Order: sequence, then C-alpha cells, then structure tokens
Amino acid sequence: CVVLAQTDPKVLKKAQKDVKTAQRLADTPGSDLNQASLLIKDAMNYPEITSQPDVWNVAGTIEKKRFDAEQQILYLGKTPNFEKMYSSLYNVYTNYFKCDDVEKTAVDKKGRPIKIKYHEPNKRFLIDNRGWLINGGVKFYNEDKDNEKALKYLDLAIQREPGVALYHLIKGDIYVVFLKQYDNAFASYDQAIAIEPNNAAGYFNYGVAYCEYADKIYNDAAYLSAKEFEVEKAKSQELNQKALPLLEKAYELDPDNYDYKRSLRSLYYRL
Repeated sequence: CVVLAQTDPKVLKKAQKDVKTAQRLADTPGSDLNQASLLIKDAMNYPEITSQPDVWNVAGTIEKKRFDAEQQILYLGKTPNFEKMYSSLYNVYTNYFKCDDVEKTAVDKKGRPIKIKYHEPNKRFLIDNRGWLINGGVKFYNEDKDNEKALKYLDLAIQREPGVALYHLIKGDIYVVFLKQYDNAFASYDQAIAIEPNNAAGYFNYGVAYCEYADKIYNDAAYLSAKEFEVEKAKSQELNQKALPLLEKAYELDPDNYDYKRSLRSLYYRL
C-alpha cells in the first residue's frame, strides 16, 4: 500500500487562499485574469485542492470571462480574437466538466458528500453555448485546417450531446478528407447513421469514404508485383462493394441530388 505524502499545512492554506483570491478576481470586472490563472495553476499542484470542485469551477469561470470579453467585441460589430475566444470556451467546457465529475464524489472533512452547488449553473452555461463550441470546431475545420483542434471541439460536443448526428458526420469528414484515417471515419459515420437512419448525407459521405479508400489501395498497388497487385485489387473491389448499398441508400433518400446520382452511376461503372 502506497501512502501519499500530505501537503504541508501552511502551503495548503496558502493554496486555498489563492483559490479564493482567483475567484474574487474572476468576479471583479476589469481585474487581472492572467494573475487569477497563475494562482489557480499553482493551487492545482496539490491533490487536496484538485480533489475539491472549487478550483475547477474557478478555472472555468476565469476562461468564461475571457470568452465573454471576446464575445462582447463581436457583438459591438468588431473583430474579436477568434483563437482566444474559442480556446477560452473550450477550456470552460473542460474545467466545468471536471468540476462536475469531482463534485459528484467529493467529501468534506468528516467524509460526508459535499453539497452540490456548481452543477446547475454550469450546466446552463454549457447548454446555452454549445452552438458556439461547434462554431469553434467548424472554424478550425473549414478555415484554419487545424484538424486535431477541430476534433477536440467535436469530442467535447459529443461528450455532452452524443445524440447529435451532425457532430459525428463532421468528425468522419475530418478523418477522411484531412487525416486519411478511414477506420476512424467509418466508426463516426456508423454513429451518425445510427442516430439519424434517414440522413442521406450520412450514407453518401460514408459511401464516398469507402470509394476513396478503395482508390487509395488500388493506386498504392501500382508498383507491386503482379501477384501482390491482384491481392490489393481484390481489397479495393471489396471496399467498393461496401460503398454500393450506402450510395444507393443516399440516392433513395434524396433522388433529386445530382451528386448522389452521379456518384452512384460512377460506382456502378467500376463494379
């Protein structure tokens, strides 16, 4: 059994005081949020502090203030620092999620469960701003091409609302178009279709991903031996076969979509 060393009482007392000071700074308009962040960062070095929800709530609130400040600039018709705005919101979510987890299991000095006080107000903020969170993911996906960051935003959104098909669909697109991680893409498309079985775009993107993967395998085999080429060619055709029912379903759901019709016709020609 490993016994963890306890923090010196004087050091712990200072850390607890720092959390309260950081909270006061976060609650005071025009205060130094950077100083508040430093106080919280230092306090988080001690497990006695991180085992309580207060520090995570304050950390989230500091980031919320940063997000609010950039959002206010946007509302005034000016251009905010979008990187700072969306990164701050991302940090709000991660800290509030952690606060929620810790609050459910934290106990007081007598070992009794603590009173839940942060869950509801933090939950309201997270729900009210989920659209902004997705905007951040889409921005990094469409504009900045920062795919790993876009995935982080989408994963946060999915963690909170796993039943939104669009999140899984966008995630699958990132895996295919930018990262070429086809197995991960297929898993995301499976989720999207399971949630919305009549989503034509889900079937179409899924089928196109199979076709693209098939093309990659076929093209990569061009300089292999004749025997190896035939093996890879068979794999490619197997993937095209898997794409067929997906593209057919997309066309069935949306027969007026020219892209669906053209892609299905092209696949028939291949097979």
